[in-house]
Amino acid sequence: MYIRQNNDSKQIKILLKKKYFDWKNTWKKPEFSIHSDPKLYAESEEYDSLLEYAKKYGMAFLPLIFEKLDNGDFYALNLLTDLTFPVYRTLFNEVVSLFCTDEFNRVYPYTLSTYIEYSKLLLTKEYDNILSSIHKILTFENEAFEINSISINNHDILLILHSENDETAIVKIYNLTGSLEYESRYSLSEGIQTIIINASNFNKGVHVVKITIGTKSFSQKINI
Repeated sequence: MYIRQNNDSKQIKILLKKKYFDWKNTWKKPEFSIHSDPKLYAESEEYDSLLEYAKKYGMAFLPLIFEKLDNGDFYALNLLTDLTFPVYRTLFNEVVSLFCTDEFNRVYPYTLSTYIEYSKLLLTKEYDNILSSIHKILTFENEAFEINSISINNHDILLILHSENDETAIVKIYNLTGSLEYESRYSLSEGIQTIIINASNFNKGVHVVKITIGTKSFSQKINI
């Protein structure tokens, strides 16, 4: 069972992607790669940062975790259990009793399918909470893109942006009277890029730089 994909849930994927990949990059480190126990891969600062971030949004991340498990990403079970076991450990035990026991009630070792079955039940039980969390998430964050910095270098305005996808950015610059002094569109590629704007003909003083990508905007004051 998947939650219907909409603009909000796509946005949540972007929010999760960077921190998840930061954690995933630690799996190759010798201190982790020598282990077969997935739980040991969660012993890093990157995982702690990811978990804290995920806890902030609660059940909004559950469909994404399930998707990763369903695609064979076994280490994602760390997020699944750390986020849900405090409330739903009993539900997991029920899954174990249904799918991981023999006729003598002996428990088989857990497999990826055990956690997938557990996730399916969670998605059903938490459906309303998931939709509510997804609906609210954009009121807390504005990270469709990341502003690494906006600065002045001589007569140039430097915008360093990090985009998770190929996007179009609209840059507008206003003076304090509200008059528009500059407007242009830029095609962004996935990753980090720098936009240089010649501001030598701008009026001196405080300006507001407004950057819009998709439905999300970011504004910052600068002094020219």
